[in-house]
Amino acid sequence: MALGLLALCLAALPGAVAAPLGQPSIGIRWAFYVTYNPNSLQSLSANARHLTHVSPWFYNLGADGRITGNDRPDVSQIIRAAGAKSLPMVKNSSAEYNAFTALVSDPAKVDSIAEQIDAIVTNNNYDGITLDFEALNPDDKTRLTILASRVFDRLHPKGKQVAIAVAPKTRDVATGWAAAYDYPALGRVVDYVLIMAYDYAWVNGDPGAIAPLPRLRDTANYTLARIPARQVIWGVGVYGYDWAVGPDGKSLGPAQSRTWAEADAIARRPGAQSGYDATAQAPWARYTDNGQLREVWYENRRSFEAKLNLISERDMAGFGIWRLGQEDPTIWQLVPTLPTPIPVTPTPPFGGIPPADGTPYVAPPPAPTATPTPKPKPAACNPVEAFQSTAEKLYFPETGHTLSGSFLKYWKANGGLPVFGFPLTEEHKEVSPTDGKTYTVQYFERNRFEYHPENAQPNDVLLGLLGVQSVADRLFPPAAEPAIGPDTLYFPQVQHTISGAFLTYWQKYGGLRQFGYPITEPLLELSDIDGKTYSVQYFERARFELHPEYAGTEAEVLLGLLGLDISPCRD
Repeated sequence: MALGLLALCLAALPGAVAAPLGQPSIGIRWAFYVTYNPNSLQSLSANARHLTHVSPWFYNLGADGRITGNDRPDVSQIIRAAGAKSLPMVKNSSAEYNAFTALVSDPAKVDSIAEQIDAIVTNNNYDGITLDFEALNPDDKTRLTILASRVFDRLHPKGKQVAIAVAPKTRDVATGWAAAYDYPALGRVVDYVLIMAYDYAWVNGDPGAIAPLPRLRDTANYTLARIPARQVIWGVGVYGYDWAVGPDGKSLGPAQSRTWAEADAIARRPGAQSGYDATAQAPWARYTDNGQLREVWYENRRSFEAKLNLISERDMAGFGIWRLGQEDPTIWQLVPTLPTPIPVTPTPPFGGIPPADGTPYVAPPPAPTATPTPKPKPAACNPVEAFQSTAEKLYFPETGHTLSGSFLKYWKANGGLPVFGFPLTEEHKEVSPTDGKTYTVQYFERNRFEYHPENAQPNDVLLGLLGVQSVADRLFPPAAEPAIGPDTLYFPQVQHTISGAFLTYWQKYGGLRQFGYPITEPLLELSDIDGKTYSVQYFERARFELHPEYAGTEAEVLLGLLGLDISPCRD
């Protein structure tokens, strides 16, 4: 499929009537429509009234970065008439693996893709977009997140929603189909995440349930530890696979896809065996066709209801059916009976979810507060009179400040201007906010130097604990099942890892002595300085920023502007 999506926040308000025991309470009822099979249109026409959201697959992303496709007015009219939201799907059908990498590595192409999506949604008056990008290189994890954030930044101010489909995981992985999806980071830059919780047994594998309940529970545990349940749409496959099998029960080749109607007909054939696996919560059938033993696993009303119960147990936002036209028609007898919790308008990282009527979100004005008394700036913030630099003392006309002595030696020895930036102050005394002691310090764009005369050189100058100071009381989860190897270091002292480009930079410019331990895993963060979104990782003494637009150059990783951010000279 093009499995894809995310979730809006719904929860029961105090005083709301609780659902009876055994009856799932699910707010969002989502389904996908495809143009290539008439049975999808038949199902949409009959059942759109039971849905809150529909993602028609209208658009495709090509290797040249152009999005092709067109609205289907007849389909859009059915969705609107039913009162459902329309978030068409964009799939990378012609831009997989290296072709996708080439697109998301080019900032101009990323902006173009976001601009095209904005135009498609705006011109067709859709309620948002569903991103379904699959078959990706693992190294595109951060780039995919950045692309999603660019789309979000364009659509959210217009009151539109963004959903993304992700492959299911039960643990962190560095390779394979699911490796390119950074669950926590994606959850922060979209409205909904659709977990494509199916294809556990797949077309090129051995026979089995496509969505066995024990695997679903493991996937839910992993997912809900990283994405708020109110954002999770649980993808439910409603199809099946039919394998030719050998005497050992193993597959003899690729399976055939089956709709429920086809699988049910097979189970009713004379001589066929059939049943329901109570552990996997899935129906199956075995039969012989032209002398060849075959085995079918599929989904029906009973297995669909088992998934609704899981969604309700874990307070997820709702379900997403892949796809309309394949399902057991009796599942639609269940959906109208589901109690709908009263939705609570959530507040995601970059603003609020728009109200249900589609009007753009407008943040309430801040409560009036007393005007704080400005804190006086130290005299060290004042620029000095210009002079000609010497070997012992440098003058920087860019900021009007100087650099000399031990701080100059450290600055030159550990990367200079590209690493630390320009000085923002002169040397001065300051009480450390992390240990309460007084040090001679000097602020630079990317850090603060501290003089420690009690230490022998070269440790008499240390970077300030700006990472610790910036993180303050924010809490970050430890690394989950870290995959330790030549490209990944794990530090049990802090339960965090360093890998990839961040590891290369850390090792090149001084490692533990210079930057300290990592105190977070990589995460996506909006810069207070330039308003842009970066993949960052905090260390005790620094914040690393990834700049994929400079991949392969010295500027691919830069220190964040923490010195500028917390400088006592900043207004």
